[in-house]
Amino acid sequence: MLDYDLQRSPPGLKLGPLLFLIFMNDFEDEISSNVLKFADDTKIFRELKYNMDCSRLQSDLDKLVSWSQKWQMEFNVKKCKVMHVGGEYVGSPYFMEGNRLTVDETEKDLGIWITSDMKSSDQ
Repeated sequence: MLDYDLQRSPPGLKLGPLLFLIFMNDFEDEISSNVLKFADDTKIFRELKYNMDCSRLQSDLDKLVSWSQKWQMEFNVKKCKVMHVGGEYVGSPYFMEGNRLTVDETEKDLGIWITSDMKSSDQ
């Protein structure tokens, strides 16, 4: 629930999260991959069957980087990672701002360990 009572709080304190969401609302408009957003965390994903899918994913990453530079909301590339879930890996290396993204086999997301083979042994 949003509270717009600005008379009892410093200016921008309660509108900050709302304005951030409005500001971030359009960044996936130009990309063809799927996007999940939670607070300041963003996931971009797509099914990779052919090399063309890998090229499209890299193109979408490039578009996100361009958007972030345009609006001065740059990604922390050191924290950006790649995870391949299920099936055989048919992809290629992915890059953001000229840096090769690391490939992880496990990742903790919202308190749950996700593995590339989708087994729950790390819980």
